[in-house]
Amino acid sequence: NTSHTYNNLSTILDSSFTVSLIISNIEGCSDSTDSAITVFPQPLADFSFSSPAICSNDTVFVNNSSSAKLPAAYLWTITSPNPNGVIISDTTAFEPFLTFPLNQSTSDSTYTLLLVVTSANGCKDSINQDITVHRNPLVDFTITPEGCGPLDATVTNNTSNVSSTYV
Repeated sequence: NTSHTYNNLSTILDSSFTVSLIISNIEGCSDSTDSAITVFPQPLADFSFSSPAICSNDTVFVNNSSSAKLPAAYLWTITSPNPNGVIISDTTAFEPFLTFPLNQSTSDSTYTLLLVVTSANGCKDSINQDITVHRNPLVDFTITPEGCGPLDATVTNNTSNVSSTYV
């Protein structure tokens, strides 16, 4: 018995090979046979985000640049940190969009999006990429609520989660 690896460098086309076996015995008699094999293409999963970082509660679009023998299937999932609250418009779409939950905590969040591409022949490839979702500021201020005119009002900015503030 012997083995050989047959490669297919395409991501969309089948590759065909002919395998021949020739046998000779010690008397010099021989026989041969051929057999055709097909190597299905390995898909290549790839995508990018319309923006590598967004604000929480915003929507980002996915640009799918995968290559696979058609018809192909696509499966999108958020794998970390906690997918609760993340909305994927259609987990089996070619190019879905994602909406992330409101984040008013003290730090940004990083989510990992996983794409699994399955070709027409059932061959699979996957890729994951991170996207940073920036926290939103927690806006708050106080103002002198009333007084006789002309009123000299004092505004105090109590906003948190920002390094600078604007009035």
